[in-house]
Amino acid sequence: MILYLQHERGDGEVDTYHLKPGRRYHIGRGSTCEVRILDLKLSRKHSALEWMDGAWRFLDLGSTNGCRLDGEEVLGATAVHPGSRIELGQTTLLVARLADDQDDPDATPTVATVSEPPKRHRTPAELMPDEESSAATAAAAVERKSGEIPPEAMASDPTPLANRALPPAAPAAAPAAPAPAAAATQPPTTKIPAGEATFFVTVLGRRIGPLARPQARELKARELRGDLKPEDLDGLPQG
Repeated sequence: MILYLQHERGDGEVDTYHLKPGRRYHIGRGSTCEVRILDLKLSRKHSALEWMDGAWRFLDLGSTNGCRLDGEEVLGATAVHPGSRIELGQTTLLVARLADDQDDPDATPTVATVSEPPKRHRTPAELMPDEESSAATAAAAVERKSGEIPPEAMASDPTPLANRALPPAAPAAAPAAPAPAAAATQPPTTKIPAGEATFFVTVLGRRIGPLARPQARELKARELRGDLKPEDLDGLPQG
């Protein structure tokens, strides 16, 4: 049972103390008092409130000026009730109310845990316009990181990025056999159908194009593997 004890100060402000069973609360002007009141007519430990025998009781601790409860002098441990007025020195304390432990304002509230349903990845058709744009940006970042499609090729491809299928990972390249001395160093000339040479790619510091999409990919992949040489770019259209 919690006891709410109120003290109205001289400036009009009201201090409220929440007293809980299990300990003795000292009232006085001493610094060790749980209810400290700066009243020169109070002893350092003037009186106390304590939960005893199933009730809150007020008792005088042998103070110099004594105590009064509801106008009567306190001689021993006396039970208090809501509305009881305690007078000591120039101070008046009011027992505002008694409440169950469940009404304790200092108690930590219990927070219910709500489990969230598992998230389902939506298809591109279910995305809102702004979400589809975000998905397309993420897909573009994945393609750029893989190094399979040059930035210029992505800019020219009319297919929405969110609907593109990512290319399969390229298998690890086997060690190249040494080429015979008489082998030609020039790559075979690839005939590019009209209308497909729309991609430009920068490899070995040179801008090559227009090229077909497969040829642009191949040059970029060879540059990443390290087997592309400057002479391999001779004969290709220079952008």
